[in-house]
Amino acid sequence: MINRALLFLLLSFGFSVSLIAQKNNVNISCTDLSFQKFCDKITFESGTKIYYSDNSLKSKSITLNVSNATALQAVKMAVDTLYYQVIIWNNSIVITKDYVVPLSVVQYKYEQPVEEIDTSKKDEIRYYRTAKAAVLKKIIIGRRSNYKQNTKVKIIARITSLENGNVIPGSTIYIKSLQKGAVADKQGIAEMELVTGKYIIVIKSMGMKPQEYRLLVYEQGHFDIILSTKSVELSSINIYGDRQMSLMKRDPGIEKVSGKTLKKLPVMVGEPDVIKASAMLPGIVSVGEGTSGINVRGGGSDQNAFYLNKIPVFNTSHMLGFFPAFNADLIRDFTIYKGYIPSEFGGKLSSVFDIETRKGNRKEFSLHGGVSPMAANLVSSIPIIDDKLSLLVSARKSYSNWILKKVNDKDISNSEVDFSDFSLGVYYDLPKTQVSLFAYHSSDRFAFSHLNEYEYSTSGVSLQINQSYGKRLRANYALVGSMYKFGSWDNIEPSRSYEHDYSIAQNEFKADFTYIINNNNKIKFGINSIFYGLDRGKVMPLYSSKLTPVDMGSEKGIENAIYITDVWNPTEWLELNAGFRYTLYNAMGTKDIYEYKDNKLIDEYYVIDTLHYGNNEVISTSHFPEFRFAANIIASKRSNVKLSFTQMHQSLFMLNPTATVAPTSQWKLADYHLKPSRSNQFSLGYFRDIVKYGMEASLEGYYKHTVDFTEFRDGADFLANDKVELSVLQGTQKSYGLEFMLRRRGEYRFTGWLAYTYSRSLVEVKGEEHWQNINNGKAYPSAYDIPHSVNLFLNIKLSKRVNFSTTMNYQTGRPITFPISIYYINGIPFVDYSDRNAYRIPYYFRMDASLTIEGNLRRDKFIHSSLVLSIYNLTGRDNPYSVYFTTSSKGVKTNQYSVIAIPVFTATWIFKLGNFDAN
Repeated sequence: MINRALLFLLLSFGFSVSLIAQKNNVNISCTDLSFQKFCDKITFESGTKIYYSDNSLKSKSITLNVSNATALQAVKMAVDTLYYQVIIWNNSIVITKDYVVPLSVVQYKYEQPVEEIDTSKKDEIRYYRTAKAAVLKKIIIGRRSNYKQNTKVKIIARITSLENGNVIPGSTIYIKSLQKGAVADKQGIAEMELVTGKYIIVIKSMGMKPQEYRLLVYEQGHFDIILSTKSVELSSINIYGDRQMSLMKRDPGIEKVSGKTLKKLPVMVGEPDVIKASAMLPGIVSVGEGTSGINVRGGGSDQNAFYLNKIPVFNTSHMLGFFPAFNADLIRDFTIYKGYIPSEFGGKLSSVFDIETRKGNRKEFSLHGGVSPMAANLVSSIPIIDDKLSLLVSARKSYSNWILKKVNDKDISNSEVDFSDFSLGVYYDLPKTQVSLFAYHSSDRFAFSHLNEYEYSTSGVSLQINQSYGKRLRANYALVGSMYKFGSWDNIEPSRSYEHDYSIAQNEFKADFTYIINNNNKIKFGINSIFYGLDRGKVMPLYSSKLTPVDMGSEKGIENAIYITDVWNPTEWLELNAGFRYTLYNAMGTKDIYEYKDNKLIDEYYVIDTLHYGNNEVISTSHFPEFRFAANIIASKRSNVKLSFTQMHQSLFMLNPTATVAPTSQWKLADYHLKPSRSNQFSLGYFRDIVKYGMEASLEGYYKHTVDFTEFRDGADFLANDKVELSVLQGTQKSYGLEFMLRRRGEYRFTGWLAYTYSRSLVEVKGEEHWQNINNGKAYPSAYDIPHSVNLFLNIKLSKRVNFSTTMNYQTGRPITFPISIYYINGIPFVDYSDRNAYRIPYYFRMDASLTIEGNLRRDKFIHSSLVLSIYNLTGRDNPYSVYFTTSSKGVKTNQYSVIAIPVFTATWIFKLGNFDAN
């Protein structure tokens, strides 16, 4: 009522607006001064009265140091002009929030940029009411007195959310008259060059209400835009925010999935899984159920880098692969670089998974959670200082042992499996600086009766500072630490029982810079330094074990890199990315190294000396100049062609003789004998929008050649000897393939994609001596060579509250080595095996389905909830995980092992406190 009375009183005096704030300027220096006393001080010095009625201003404290400013300027510095209108009215200052004071009544129509500029004041946002009572906001950049006709200037927009105050990456600014625009980066900042003049701009983002503004550009400057969440359902509109979400606009070889899409995919245990979701995309396969590793474009599972807010993660699953290591409610989106990998990334041959969590809500408290038969999770967002400081806390815990107790098998009922994870994010925003601190910890324990036990954990922390230096230069500084540990206890075979502990640490510093040359050209450059520390532990015998204790030793390595990338649009139909990265890797002591005859015949029979390297002494040095290039060529309005070339290297390997990733998989640094692997990858693709049906299609081919590829020898045992070079050999790997994808996305009733991949992955290891060969020196399929893979995802919006989704997966069986005959020497049987990976296990096929039922979607409800009903392995197919062999007096028997051979039903309850649309 007070605001209404104030508005009526002001209107009764007429629409005369004084363009001169006051005659006397003010000098204000205060700390934590109440807003009322601040206003009194302004009135005392300038004679200008200040009127306001909003209660939030009464409790506001002002800290300000300004000299020779007008009263209007001083007040605008003290309040947020995005939420308050501050104007001069009859020589007084009026501050309103909920009601807009119109400064004039005009008829408005869209117009092209013109030379004549209306009178205005710097950085002021004015509101106009048309004859139809619509409200149009006018954004003015700079001072009219600085206006120069036909001058190119740079403008910067920062786009944030009204509901939580967070920036909105991927939002777009479109200029109607010029038919061009800009996309906001990860900090929500969009930049462009414009000729001074008048424009109509439209700001859009997926899930947000579009906004239109009248933009007056006098000179270079910046402004803030706030978007609110949609409250109505769109029918058939496709809004592309982040350009990497679009098949046509994204860089070559990139896959990107939003957190919203991730939650729609049906899963076995009711928890959306980043890794399993990525295996639904072209070029990415998983070798079976109950595994945490994936294979990208014919590469090994150790050739992928996983980053959670820049924290490297070495094990990406809980419960031996059945639960994701990342809480899906934290994930904003994740990007997979598998073709063109930007020069800011290095150290892995196949791909980089860049997973970003959402930030804390800076406006209001929120609490999300979920409960399934096996685990529960909570995520809470807590604002500390409005619009500045917020926290994001998450926790998950399993309680699945009750299920094992009900299994009618003594070994299984006496088993235990547990996991938990926790994360904390702290986010502090200043006008030119954003600081974030993110910590993550996860732990797992699995005990199979009294036979074996595994424990493994991941701990990490990252500190990031985003800083703007002027209008053109921005920087991101990151300090990261990560530690992965595992311990194993094995008593399956008493005579060979043992225990083993292992850990790997990765500490990293990164400084990434972006310099905007103009609207069509920007430079990215930076430095990167990584320290690796491996404690390979000791293998100790247990009980009556006949094993000999083995000290596996420790390893250290330092990798330093510099990089630069130029992103250039020379024409409207061509975008070029040219990058260079130079890396220097040093393997460090303390370590004893065997020296072999001629440094080539690596076998225990040819040891001629032992070299001792002291603490931090350099054992070996490698350097890698790496070139990266990508081109996006617009062939027509609806199609384009993309090509790329990427050079990569890898100095950290996984020691694992199987095709899958296990908690006990060890990591090994390149050293005196083992060389880092190096690869060259080429890709070429055609991409097209099928507008009539709201679809996108892509066809992309690739070829990758790797040298010094590490492969295990026949009969390798990485726990029996600390000299790894005796158990591995190095050769070449060749991968090639063709990827097809047809996708429909956006606010349609039917969405999803169809992905098909044809790929081959072949290895050749050929040495100077026959014992240095694998497969007699002939090329053979890698353990993860999957020629054919088909994935289908379909999502059907049955109503606003009911959603149905289903997936289908098919892939060729992976390679395996079979025993082909038995021969006897002195009555002792010996098994003769086929060529390596000459046969295949049966093909894999699975269908899943889920139904999500939302509760009432009223905004004013205290708690919103939904029920997710999922069926995993809908057809009940007995998919082989592995094939193994047993011998008896009757010969060799083939056995098939399956993890999930029946349909598995799961019900998950998800709840959210507060506004349904809020984070």
